Amino acid sequence: MSTGSRIAFVAVMLSLLAALGRTAARTGAPMSTTWALFVGVDRYLYFPGASTLQYPSQDIQHLYDLICDPTQGGVDPSHAFLLDDNR
Repeated sequence: MSTGSRIAFVAVMLSLLAALGRTAARTGAPMSTTWALFVGVDRYLYFPGASTLQYPSQDIQHLYDLICDPTQGGVDPSHAFLLDDNR
């Protein structure tokens, strides 16, 4: 994925997150029923010839942190799962 594509993807995800946070804050709806799964893969071990990527694990960690932040995403960390090459 090119740098421009990564930036666009992150921008879209952050926009969706901001909209979700505004909606929850406006309605007073609890976020305890929201679940999240984050997957970031840097190395594809079983795909010969696949290139190693540099940032997916870091990107997904930052997105996880943002969504589980009570003032930003508000998702309960016990309802969020992070999977990457290092876990």
